[in-house]
Amino acid sequence: MLTIAILGLGDRGMNYGNLSRQCPEAKIVAVCDKDPQRVSLALERFGLDREQGYGDSQAFFAAGKLADVVFVCTQDRDHYGHTMEALKLGYHVMVEKPVSPNPEHLKEIRDLARQQNRKVVVCHVLRYSRFYQKIRELLQSGIIGRTVLIRHSENVAYWHYIHSYVRGHWHREEETSPMLLAKCCHDMDLLYWWVGSPFASIYSQGGLTFYTPASAPEGAAKACFQCPHRDTCIYDARLQYLGRADHPAPRFPWGTYAVSNQPEEAAITAALQSNSYGRCVFAGDNNVVDYQTAEIRFENGVVAQFPVNGFSNENYRKTHIFGTQGEIYCNDLEETITLHVFGQEKQVFDFSDPNSTGYGGGHVGGDLGLVQDVVALFTGKEVRQQQLTLIDETLESHQMVDACERSRKTGQVILRDK
Repeated sequence: MLTIAILGLGDRGMNYGNLSRQCPEAKIVAVCDKDPQRVSLALERFGLDREQGYGDSQAFFAAGKLADVVFVCTQDRDHYGHTMEALKLGYHVMVEKPVSPNPEHLKEIRDLARQQNRKVVVCHVLRYSRFYQKIRELLQSGIIGRTVLIRHSENVAYWHYIHSYVRGHWHREEETSPMLLAKCCHDMDLLYWWVGSPFASIYSQGGLTFYTPASAPEGAAKACFQCPHRDTCIYDARLQYLGRADHPAPRFPWGTYAVSNQPEEAAITAALQSNSYGRCVFAGDNNVVDYQTAEIRFENGVVAQFPVNGFSNENYRKTHIFGTQGEIYCNDLEETITLHVFGQEKQVFDFSDPNSTGYGGGHVGGDLGLVQDVVALFTGKEVRQQQLTLIDETLESHQMVDACERSRKTGQVILRDK
């Protein structure tokens, strides 16, 4: 039986806890979060006693080694310190991405893990989705010949973007991470995984173009509840977190888990009037980009073009791969992959049936796949090694983002450090 401790009980920590309970070989034995309400919720949900919950990381680590593996799901800039502490106590670690904005931190974690003979798995969940595994399988088969160009984009829904990167935890890069690292290190890892080669050079551009005071409508207030535009604005906090009877969008309310631990309307309303989630999207102190592009040349000659933006109606990734003998294209919102070998009929691979794909937990099934593989890894069962994202493998994606950020800020092409 694999015992698990969860450090950080936000959306990701609770999600991994819920998915762990689908694995009969795993058992959650300890949880920790600085929010006492989140701790109480986790104790109840996972069937734990009061003494199995901790109110801060200091008390958690002071208690010694409580489990075989710890899931580190805290804020971005806490991952490095918490992972190092866990390794020193003898834990194996599963750490949420990004590991750190500083690639040197990943090297330190890698070295300590080797020293302690422990494993560190990073949550690059897209590798664990059968949808994205199929793309890699097709590329490795050689069916489209030599890969020449990959166009892969991440399109962040405007309601997701303003929740996370304007009002939420990731709105200032010096406090957490650049948007490209926080949102798109998944994509950098996918590109590296598909191409099978380190990057050689990177050029990137981007900026904050819209979610600024200059874009505010005339007379807008700093808080949505006091704003004269609140009944018509698509960015209204009440619309997003409470819903509005006169609005046709079925997705709202969305994101209320971050606003209040209590799901009742009165509690959400009170929270929105007192925290950052109730402020105007044009009046905050956010400074992360709302669009960015990158062109990446890999050492094996493949070129990848990658744009991300916060102006989509839905969250989806779109991929188009060009080879010397064919092409592959897909949109993960549609859950189909189309293969077109030159001179032949198209083949379509449909992943929309959850019963045939094992999808669960989000990220096109990658969340559940990750947890299942982590449990298998630490219980000695067979694991598909090609998709494991151990700390050594993760260093490349973080170095790619670091090069993108240096390029964006300097306007220069960044060559790989030799």
